[in-house]
Amino acid sequence: FEAVRERIERSLKSWNLERPDAHASYWADILLSPKSFTVAEKLAACQEASLEGVKRFHRDVLAGRTSVECFVSGNASADEARGLRDVALARLREHFAAPLPPEEFYELPRSQLQP
Repeated sequence: FEAVRERIERSLKSWNLERPDAHASYWADILLSPKSFTVAEKLAACQEASLEGVKRFHRDVLAGRTSVECFVSGNASADEARGLRDVALARLREHFAAPLPPEEFYELPRSQLQP
């Protein structure tokens, strides 16, 4: 864990050495994506990270109840799309994640395009 954390920390600390066009692209992304984290925020989180914290996060969030929403595009039937969803759910169950019941799903507002 420490080796990975230190590698990420070094990468974040050397961000200032990136090319100017990379900085411009980065700041454009930050401005256009309000839920993005800055390099400084990522560095602070990295420095505070601990193995126990990651284990706690896994236990509380990843191994808790979760929902999966799949978007299948292309040449796939409805049955094939459901099969892909079932594979994703099975993978989560392998790691002790319990699916949320449908009445607890959070629905995002969306538009449906008609052909």
